[in-house]
Amino acid sequence: MTGLIITGVVILFFVVIPVFLLVGIFNKLVALKNRFKNAFSQIEVQLKINTRSQFEYMHLKDLKAAGFEAEKLLSGWKYDPLWYYEEPRHSITNFFVSWLPHGEYIVRYRLRPTKPGSYRVSAATLQSMYAPEMTAHSAGFMVRVK
Repeated sequence: MTGLIITGVVILFFVVIPVFLLVGIFNKLVALKNRFKNAFSQIEVQLKINTRSQFEYMHLKDLKAAGFEAEKLLSGWKYDPLWYYEEPRHSITNFFVSWLPHGEYIVRYRLRPTKPGSYRVSAATLQSMYAPEMTAHSAGFMVRVK
């Protein structure tokens, strides 16, 4: 009888109590994650280029807001329906377009917010690499991550 009570106490102490502690810790972590719903999700950045003329060797520079990091850090050629070379870096994403026909194009990449807060996004710049006087800018704006 005494052995059965000791076995019950051991099972209670080493199995049941740690399970309840782990469930409590997990519930607190889930509650903390749900407190910041937008943080740690993905944001797709879309840069729209609208040209009336054809251009060669264009450089599109998009500065990242503080508190964001790139989802992918691999450089390479992409097609969507414009051929461009994407070069993601820590604080900036560069796009190099060797031939930009007239029309409307959208360049996309993904960012991930790292912490909640309000951040200012700088203007994106499209500039000719060999004629820097040909420059276009987007508007800057504020982003709020909850």
